[in-house]
Amino acid sequence: MMKKIRLFSKQDKGSVLIAVLIILTFASVIALIVTKITITNIEMKEVESSSKRNFYGTEDVLNKIKAGISSDSAEHIKKLYSDMLGNYEKYKSSEESLSKCFQSKYLDELEADYKNIDIAGKYDVDKLKKYISESDTAEQDYLITDENAADYIVDKNEGTFTFKNISIKCKDAAGYETAIRTDITIEAPQMKNSFAPAEFMKYALIADNAVTFNASGEKINGNVYAGAGGILSELGGSGTVSADTVITRGDIVANAGTSLTIGASASSSIWAENIKTTGDSESKENGAKVNITGNSYVSDDLSLNGKNSTVTLSGRYYGYNFQKNYDAAKPETFDAKYSSAVMINGQKSRLDMKGLTDLMISGRTFISRGTDLFADKQNEDILMGDSLSVRTNQLAYYVSKNYLDASAEYLKFTDKGLKSYIKENNLSVSEEKLKSLLDSTNQVTPYYYIDDISSETMANYYLNFDGTDAAKADKAKEFFKLYYKDNKSNVNKKAESYADNNAIIVDEDCILSLGGNILYKDAENIDGNELKQKNINIDLSESEWKNNGTFFNISSKLAVRYKALQLGLTTAHDSAKAAGARLDDKTKNPMFDYLINRAALKKLVNENTASGSYIANEQYMNGTKDNVVILVDNENSNTPYELKNEYRGGIVIATGDVRVDGGFDGIIISGGTISFAGGAVVNADESKVVDLIKEDLSRTDKKFSGIINDSVYMNSNEIGAIENKDYIYYDNWTKN
Repeated sequence: MMKKIRLFSKQDKGSVLIAVLIILTFASVIALIVTKITITNIEMKEVESSSKRNFYGTEDVLNKIKAGISSDSAEHIKKLYSDMLGNYEKYKSSEESLSKCFQSKYLDELEADYKNIDIAGKYDVDKLKKYISESDTAEQDYLITDENAADYIVDKNEGTFTFKNISIKCKDAAGYETAIRTDITIEAPQMKNSFAPAEFMKYALIADNAVTFNASGEKINGNVYAGAGGILSELGGSGTVSADTVITRGDIVANAGTSLTIGASASSSIWAENIKTTGDSESKENGAKVNITGNSYVSDDLSLNGKNSTVTLSGRYYGYNFQKNYDAAKPETFDAKYSSAVMINGQKSRLDMKGLTDLMISGRTFISRGTDLFADKQNEDILMGDSLSVRTNQLAYYVSKNYLDASAEYLKFTDKGLKSYIKENNLSVSEEKLKSLLDSTNQVTPYYYIDDISSETMANYYLNFDGTDAAKADKAKEFFKLYYKDNKSNVNKKAESYADNNAIIVDEDCILSLGGNILYKDAENIDGNELKQKNINIDLSESEWKNNGTFFNISSKLAVRYKALQLGLTTAHDSAKAAGARLDDKTKNPMFDYLINRAALKKLVNENTASGSYIANEQYMNGTKDNVVILVDNENSNTPYELKNEYRGGIVIATGDVRVDGGFDGIIISGGTISFAGGAVVNADESKVVDLIKEDLSRTDKKFSGIINDSVYMNSNEIGAIENKDYIYYDNWTKN
């Protein structure tokens, strides 16, 4: 199957875990613990850009000092946070004692870091100078505070550390001298015992490879994460995922004879690389079916590849990508794997989008994908002018070799061939107009393939449009608009073999196709026989597609967010940046190892059992095992761990595959694939998961909580929400 439109031819760390249950939220600065450091680094880089100038403004210098203090103080918070958790049992009796202890230790750390070891009661001016520049002494000299005036005050009653008498003096290019004198105060954070579960506790399933439905009546109530293997319905499976959040590094795929229903409400978020149907069915009843409700964020394509398949979407759909990365606008739109589009490749298929309130498609459809089959003939993606298309639309771009000059060095029409092409395609355009749309050197481009019968290398030819980047795309789009105007009935007739009578249903008022044209049927006239072609001609300046342009920023934001979710379940992750907005290898940095200390789990299991599965906690409620913690080391086994129906709820963590036999309330974390018996139901139960971990942390001899990585609790959606100004501020400011 083609990537795009297929070618038409032939341990003992438990106490640290307190953050789960406590996450010991800092009254005003928990946000600073981890990701605030990242924000500070950004601020420092922004300030650093001014270093290329010949002079510094006094405020620029002061902001550099503040940013440096912010970064270092945030590191102290992070370090103390972990250290305090290790002694939680000692301090938990009173919220006040915990908070006061943290404040005192934090202020002691600051004093030790900043004090001048040669002059008592003074801070080290040279350390602050390093925040201005690591190497340029001339720049450092903008800080003119005398070391004997560099007083600092530690006030443990108020919880503050103050640098006194910071003095900055600079000259601008015109010789004007400006001076600022101020104090900088750091306010110590307060620690409070407020329970804030880590993000993963909200999930029903977390599978490092895949979640597969291969029986009937399988249902998940709760959030789901799947790795590169995706979320699959196969072998007659019918899966329902009623979730607020669904994330997969791979694809959402329904095969012939199966169905997938995903999303709990219009506000649900569904993140995937692709959404696909596969496999052929001779009847609509047995065709693959996908029904998605919510906000669908699709990195690549929505493809109906299965015959008689149906995809129904409601809510919002965002096919947001049009290039690989987003640190700058790049001419990568013309690589199919980096361009989001919607295609019907399977015959008699139906795409129902009338339930959408917004439809955004940033990319274009392509013919084929590049291949390494031929050493001397490399296929390139052949751009079409559509964002939403039926497979037969590629015929609009097809050029018979009979129209071409076989003797020419470059691929061009003969004069007679150009006339014949226009006539036989019923085009009303002039020869000059068509030439103006095409590349002047190579008017067509070849697609190479191996003939199934003769095994010889063959070629088909398609129009090659002129220009680069957006210009090439615009000309492809313009051509199809002209072609459709002159061949409307022919295009629709050919499309009918792939799209059924009610295919591609869209409320035209919701369409926002940023990439190209779409072929669709109006939701207000679904009983009519006529498909419509809509040329989306949004009048955008070229700058809107470039770095920091409106639509560039939309796509960039969603691409970065998707990467962050794949790496850590939240929208904030240090590795998710515009310059590397994609996971090039989706098997690296697995979610299982982000959440779980694999070595600690293996050690714990092997110390307690030879069977590979260890029940670390087992409680009976109402005659059933409703509160169990099961740890399994089976990553080297070809057989999944069978979660039997006798276990009704709790936590299951397995290094390998898991198969669920019955009903289970809680969370299942797998280093492989999670599958189900017919009728199996898994319900997320955040409170149960929290209570089990909380209970284990209270034990002197902890049973399992040490296998969960500390960093999981230091990366929540709340982190990064508080600005530096909330805990570092200026006092006694004067400027002349």
